[in-house]
Amino acid sequence: MDYNSEGTYFDENTLIVYNQQALFVYGIMTFILLTLTVLTTWKLKSIIKKKI
Repeated sequence: MDYNSEGTYFDENTLIVYNQQALFVYGIMTFILLTLTVLTTWKLKSIIKKKI
């Protein structure tokens, strides 16, 4: 995206303002949630395997 000198981008079609610094925060949140999903899936698979 083409950010201005203030680090923001305004999308005229959706009327949303994007902040350049938020990209890092969203990336960290995505990484944490993806890691929790993988660990939960792995733990559930091991529990199911022990019951069978």
